[in-house]
Amino acid sequence: MVKTTENNSDTAATEQLAAHPAQIPTHPDEKKSLPAPNIVPDGVSPPIQHPLDPLNADEINLTTRLLLASSKFQKYMRIIAITPNEPDNKQSVVNYKSKDQLQRRATATVRDPKGRTTYEFVVDLTNKTVEKCTEFNNAQPGLTFDEMIESDDLLRENKDLLAAFAKRNIKMDDVVFYPFSSGYRDETDLSSKRRIYRPYAAIRKHPEDNYYAHHIDGLVITVDLDSFEVEVEDHAIIPIPPKSGNYDPEGIKSPDNVPYFPDGIRKDLKPFIITQPEGPSFQIDGYQISWQKWRIRVGFNVREGLTMNMVEYFDQNRYRPIFYRAAISEMWVPYGDGSPAHNFKNAFDVGEVGIGILTNSLVLGCDCLGEIRYLDGIVNNNQGQALLLKNAICIHEEDVGLLWKHTEFVEQRVQCRRSRRLVISSMITVGNYEYGLYWYFFQDGTIQFEGKLSGSIAPGAYEIGKPPVSGGIVAEGLYGPHHQHFFNMRIDWMLDGMKNSLVEVNCEPIPKGPQNPAGNAWIAQETILKTVGEARRLHDDKKGRCWKIINSQSKNHVNQPVAYKIIPSGPPCYPLCDEDSCQGRRGVFARNHIWATKYHPEELYAAGLFPNQSPGDDGIVAYSPSFQIDGYQISWQKWRIRVGFNVREGLIMNMVEYFDQNRYRPIFYRAAISEMWIPYADASPGHNYKNAFDVGEAGIGLLTNSLVLGCDCLGEIRYLDGIVNNNQGQALLLKNAICIHEEDVGLLWKHTEFVDQRVQCRRSRRLVISSMITVGNYEYGLYWYFFQDGTIQFEAKLTGSIAPGAYEIGKPPVSGGIVAEGLYGPHHQHFFNMRIDWMLDGMKNSLVEVNCEPIPKGPQNPAGNAWIAQETILKTVGEARRLHDDRKGRCWKIINSQSKNHVNQPVAYKIIPSGPPCYPLCDEDSCQGRRGVFARNHIWATKYHPEELYAAGLFPNQSPGDDGIVAYSEKHKNESLVDSDLVTWYTFGVTHIVRPEDWPIMPIETCGFRLKPYGFFAGSPALDVPPPIAKECHGETCLKH
Repeated sequence: MVKTTENNSDTAATEQLAAHPAQIPTHPDEKKSLPAPNIVPDGVSPPIQHPLDPLNADEINLTTRLLLASSKFQKYMRIIAITPNEPDNKQSVVNYKSKDQLQRRATATVRDPKGRTTYEFVVDLTNKTVEKCTEFNNAQPGLTFDEMIESDDLLRENKDLLAAFAKRNIKMDDVVFYPFSSGYRDETDLSSKRRIYRPYAAIRKHPEDNYYAHHIDGLVITVDLDSFEVEVEDHAIIPIPPKSGNYDPEGIKSPDNVPYFPDGIRKDLKPFIITQPEGPSFQIDGYQISWQKWRIRVGFNVREGLTMNMVEYFDQNRYRPIFYRAAISEMWVPYGDGSPAHNFKNAFDVGEVGIGILTNSLVLGCDCLGEIRYLDGIVNNNQGQALLLKNAICIHEEDVGLLWKHTEFVEQRVQCRRSRRLVISSMITVGNYEYGLYWYFFQDGTIQFEGKLSGSIAPGAYEIGKPPVSGGIVAEGLYGPHHQHFFNMRIDWMLDGMKNSLVEVNCEPIPKGPQNPAGNAWIAQETILKTVGEARRLHDDKKGRCWKIINSQSKNHVNQPVAYKIIPSGPPCYPLCDEDSCQGRRGVFARNHIWATKYHPEELYAAGLFPNQSPGDDGIVAYSPSFQIDGYQISWQKWRIRVGFNVREGLIMNMVEYFDQNRYRPIFYRAAISEMWIPYADASPGHNYKNAFDVGEAGIGLLTNSLVLGCDCLGEIRYLDGIVNNNQGQALLLKNAICIHEEDVGLLWKHTEFVDQRVQCRRSRRLVISSMITVGNYEYGLYWYFFQDGTIQFEAKLTGSIAPGAYEIGKPPVSGGIVAEGLYGPHHQHFFNMRIDWMLDGMKNSLVEVNCEPIPKGPQNPAGNAWIAQETILKTVGEARRLHDDRKGRCWKIINSQSKNHVNQPVAYKIIPSGPPCYPLCDEDSCQGRRGVFARNHIWATKYHPEELYAAGLFPNQSPGDDGIVAYSEKHKNESLVDSDLVTWYTFGVTHIVRPEDWPIMPIETCGFRLKPYGFFAGSPALDVPPPIAKECHGETCLKH
């Protein structure tokens, strides 16, 4: 008997409601009729056939038993989600054979409402053990049905809500509460403080009434799901929209309904019958589907819902892999309504709830039509019981018109083929919205994903005569807030193997000329996106931009790399919210249309592992290094820096700015090492003349290393190249001359409230921009650090080999350290001069010296403990030649007297040495002393003169020492430095008394300085750094850090 499907009645919709009842009752009456869940016992599940098969009921139930037996788990805890923990080793999955032993793991996410913390347990299902536990103090897992059902009774008894409804003449019995995630408004919503959601309220006029039509606006309701406390904000009383908005066949016939159809549903629609007398062309073996030349392994889990695994196409007598795994990693819905009851709304449906748990049980004739086959899904409830989602996945074929056609013009021979596609789909209900998630596989090798959006808008109410600004009116007193829907599809590629690259294609016109005389020609310009940092891209319709995934090691018949192209099915979508809004900070993944990373098994979700109540600091923005490189401009956190490089000075920092007060505020215009001087202390004839000026006598750009990952740099690294010249004037490439990366550097700040022991702490991260130079025997690492609190640091790291001398046994050297028999290292010093051209909030800056002075004991200081920080403006170039004085805690500030901070003081940055000051030890009248005059003062200052760049002068090689800063300072000694275009020349260094441990290669010695904000910001700029998240536990022990 052939099974057919007709859609000429309402029975399909009725059957659907029976198969997929409302899972969150919105009114007490609904609780009475809520059917029992489909709990699946042990022993009835089909066997697992493959490592990527979804968890079956036996495995979910086993996971729960292992949790219950764990000393870490308490009975009051809520089991939020149990998901498959897929193998990290993809090659072992690709090579899997049916006779191989299966290794299965699951991850259980658990909420402890009493401890206000979240746990993630990794369970070894094969060996039946809890393998690892990780505690997250600052993370909220997705919301669950059980929690929201429990909160409904609480809401109905809340005094503040009862009062708010009384003001509106609303009876609580008429009210329904429907769920909505909380978003993240400010620090009161921090996941470490509470676990919340923000339900909306509406009026239901009768049991079948569409309550969305009677929205109660002006209220913000916040429920803490750990403590079940309720907060109510009452912003405005807005009339309840009066019209009904029912959509069932009877409801649309009511004159009070919008829209109103007096005759009800259409009567002229004839039956539409789809038959396949021989059955479908696809085969299903467990969760593997084969159709035409396609082979696909379907997955399903409580968070991502439907996943596509091991997608292959049969060609050249083999199955050729296309991708290993694809799943919706996040769905983000930011609302564009600025009113108080709606301006926080932005939902992350994957991470805040889980689209697997929201999947419908599909019904033939409604969700699916034709010769249908289904696969079931298994999810869990808060007690960890396995629940059956019957018919969660639909598989069928569709005819979709022409595949190809051609008519031979002369003889009119015609050939045509019709196109058929395999459809694998699921349907989810997220509150008010329905989403159909459809994968299509075509006979020509094309793959398509389509999201179909339906359901009801989440409305707002408005007062007649005051139409909404950011919403469309849909009925009297009712509007739909404007909003956007963003989907992120994570695809783990395996195109003819696991060595793939991402290529951007831009269509560029060829300039009209000899190569394009008619002006019509253009090319498809291909660019390989070489790094993770480069692979953050937006569409550009004017250039016909698209992206290709290629395998350069697998060539096609025309000797080009095989490839698949990513093409949007419609116009690209761009977030419209302000980047600094609560929505904009959370939905960072949508700022680029494509991101690319290398495979890391723990990186699965575009908005991070726990987007619920997250301010937006996790996910792809964290997986992809958080700095961006555009040419030589680097942006990181709130910093923006333009990097320079030349043959003499090497690495240069230009246009250093910090984003504050809604603008980029300049700190300095340019900073570079103007000279490095190494005077040697050995008086013997073979050494007494030695003093090197590495910048002016050689050029540290020319001496820059090509850096190597794992040696010079470690981590998620990006490089910039350098260009220098040889003696013939040819350009030479210095590959990987500059290294850019981030580092965690411990605590940024911490405070424990003494009475109730509340703790807040933040970890510090810094951006590192560095280069490494080799000057003969010495290596110097030159490191710039930019911190989240606005601090800038320069650090020089000295290593390499000493330049030794030999001595006669029994006659030890006077000014050197013996390192081996007959061998010594002459004592010497290293001086660096950093020239900084300041631009602190503008080009009118001054230099201030700060000395700490004790107040004489007396009436102003009776206890004798008081002291002051005495500030003196160094008014002229002649005055600005100063040495450190540690006894006075001396430091220097650069101020802008015309730019005041919140306490009406000039904004400033302070120069602080990173180690003890270094003083030249050679006689001032020695050849060394006469040449290294710049090191006699720790700071010099001049006004900007473009030709004055080098502390030892333009040509220090063989110079007696009469040029450079000593000449600049003398020439301009009477020039005023007050509110000027200020340049400082800061000298720092190391006195190297050679020791045996310095041979044969010296361990790192460091020196440098810091530039710290001093009233530049209105308070600490580090308070908005997000809190740390995870604490790892292994086995039954959780370590408290």
